[in-house]
Amino acid sequence: MPPSKKRIAIPVVRAVAWIVGTLIVVTTASHLFLEHVNRKHRELLNDPKARITRIVQTGPQREALSTLCLTEILELSSDRPVPTVLFNAPKALRRLTSCPVIERAKVHVEKPNTLYIDYSTRQPIAWLYDYVDVGLDEKSICFPVIPYFSPKKLPEIYLGLFEQPTPPSSLIWNQPLEDERLKLAYTILQLFSKSEAAIRRVDVSSAFAESCGKRQVVLVIEENCRKILGEKERTFLQPIFLRLSVKNIHQELGNYNNLRKKLWDTVDFSLLSSQKGMSEYVLPPRTIDLRIEGLAFIQQ
Repeated sequence: MPPSKKRIAIPVVRAVAWIVGTLIVVTTASHLFLEHVNRKHRELLNDPKARITRIVQTGPQREALSTLCLTEILELSSDRPVPTVLFNAPKALRRLTSCPVIERAKVHVEKPNTLYIDYSTRQPIAWLYDYVDVGLDEKSICFPVIPYFSPKKLPEIYLGLFEQPTPPSSLIWNQPLEDERLKLAYTILQLFSKSEAAIRRVDVSSAFAESCGKRQVVLVIEENCRKILGEKERTFLQPIFLRLSVKNIHQELGNYNNLRKKLWDTVDFSLLSSQKGMSEYVLPPRTIDLRIEGLAFIQQ
């Protein structure tokens, strides 16, 4: 038989003393370690050089939004700067991308105190006339223009949303507005993009009306002409209400382009030259109806 191992009996008092001593050593070491970590953490939080005090913005548009606007979106404050170690970059990214005017964004922090924001904003190409202060970008996405951008002179698109049997309750930001009339309006704006005439409004509210007799597109156009009268160059503005059909809109716009060159031939500039002290004249509006093929009705 193998030799039996001798068991050493430790007195109870000594065993309890070892256990208590070990616990005291471990607890004390843990306490000192945590105190050290907490002290370093407090020093870091209280260090003014380790707080976010500078924002650097980059992107395809130079300073598309003011730094103050970005700080408001991120809920940052100069009175209570956020320590760099506590800044939540994913949360900040969600705040930026939830802003309807921001198309895409990236965020990262560089120690000790700099927040970098790379982003791009939506660019309005038209106003949605059905609402107040709502712009449309090239993807048909709606967003508020003010206070993010200064007021812009853009063409207006009227869809007649509140003339429908079930008008929309509200717009949905960051989502394209799906409407056949809006696609038609965009096509018209594209056709006018290289024209010398300025298009002010595209009314497509009745473009797809149930009654064929009511189907039409109305454009508000501003023609301009410069003439030298009385040894002074003067500008003449001619508002035009152009009524078009939907079926032959490309042909009718081409007919108007040929017609507009002759509109100024009917204006008696000699009567206007007698008015002194004015360099810009706004002529009475004209209505031109091109919905009947081969005919143009002009209301003086």
